[in-house]
Amino acid sequence: MTNQLVTIAVYGDPNEGNIVKSKLESEGIYCFLANEELMSSPDFRTIIGQVELQVKSEDAEKAKQILGL
Repeated sequence: MTNQLVTIAVYGDPNEGNIVKSKLESEGIYCFLANEELMSSPDFRTIIGQVELQVKSEDAEKAKQILGL
């Protein structure tokens, strides 16, 4: 499935995740930060602990190369 999202990185700080997301979007790669909304709540932040940077499976390798992963 080409539209399936896969997690390529996780971040404990949503701001860091958003910076990386912006970088990939500037390269034309669709990104999504899973759990971002939950991390805005102090109660859920303790439970969830991280945001997941997700991209389309077909873009995963290119995104990893851009980020040096």
